Amino acid sequence: MLRDKLSKDENLSDAEKAQWEIDFFNFVIRDGEINPSFQSTDDKGHVIEYPHFDRFNDQTYEYLINRFNYTDNIFLKARYAHILWFSPEKNGKYAKSAIDSYLKLIEIYEENDRTEPNEHYGMSVLSGIRNAYYIARQANDSNRIGIIKDKIKGMIYYYNDKSISLLTIRSDLMELMLEDKKIFGRSDFVDLNSLCIRIANSLFQSGNGFRAISFFEIGERIEERLKIRSHDYRTSIGECYEMMMEQNEKEPLISIHHCQSAIEYYKKVKNNKKIEQLEFRYKELKDSLKLESFKYQIDLTESIKKCKLLSEEIVNNNSSGNIICYLALNKGLLPKYKDMEVQAEQQFKDHPLQRIFLPVILDQNAHPAQKISGENAKFYKIIENYKTFL
Repeated sequence: MLRDKLSKDENLSDAEKAQWEIDFFNFVIRDGEINPSFQSTDDKGHVIEYPHFDRFNDQTYEYLINRFNYTDNIFLKARYAHILWFSPEKNGKYAKSAIDSYLKLIEIYEENDRTEPNEHYGMSVLSGIRNAYYIARQANDSNRIGIIKDKIKGMIYYYNDKSISLLTIRSDLMELMLEDKKIFGRSDFVDLNSLCIRIANSLFQSGNGFRAISFFEIGERIEERLKIRSHDYRTSIGECYEMMMEQNEKEPLISIHHCQSAIEYYKKVKNNKKIEQLEFRYKELKDSLKLESFKYQIDLTESIKKCKLLSEEIVNNNSSGNIICYLALNKGLLPKYKDMEVQAEQQFKDHPLQRIFLPVILDQNAHPAQKISGENAKFYKIIENYKTFL
């Protein structure tokens, strides 16, 4: 790494500049906001973040402004301007420069997406337009907001139909429009409901139930804004879940979940015939369900030994009243979050299958009540360890 080489050569001034560049590019930029790439707490509960503006000084900003002024690289220009807009050097010119740079970047990424539609350049287009939009909102730049509005609507209707990112771009930008009622009025949504229905029906016909549902849901919200009702969205969503139930018949747990969802939507439209059919199918699926499990052992020998020693010490030297107070009030008996987190990470490392076969929480009738997935898996494991410790 250049920074380390410069430090080794005792070129400390340039090494510091290299570190600043590392910091600038370690910020996570999303929806116009700048966030640290790492966030945690120390043993005393103090928040630790990296990178953070508190790490920068006057020399850092002098260097950053100089880089901003002289670079011709649009990507660098956008990032430097965006950081300066959020920094103590905050100035409207940086917001305008960041917006204009993002709009130029979008043109480059769009051309790349036309040339290589399977390479996800569309996601860079989406990131750029969202950043430009939210900075324009922060700066209250009505002129640029108008330009970006037109760009967003144009992308929804006319974006490269060969792009692998097309559906995500359309759904994400329509969601953005729905979220901001101050900027996007009712007239901005005219005919968007029809587009959603066409896309959703096409996805349904191709067997893509999940994506079809997302567009049916967006279409329904758009019609609420338009104050019209042209389609029976809830029946369509119920049909999507029914289709996914049939697609997953070899996986009863998944099929049961989709069956429940289909019943829920048919109840909303009072389709008693469908409800009756699916409730019968639900019983069949439930009866066919065989839950598998795997076990692992936790060595509690040391913990038990410590507990015995501690309990003997307490019992021998205290009255029953003092013992009860000790158990009720001593926070030292409770495990620390950090310790449980370390233990969970070690368990995932020692038993990697736990990351693949994630638990499903069942209710008292053996119905799947909650699926544990993604980031929740680690937290679920921490809670499990906490209960075991207690």
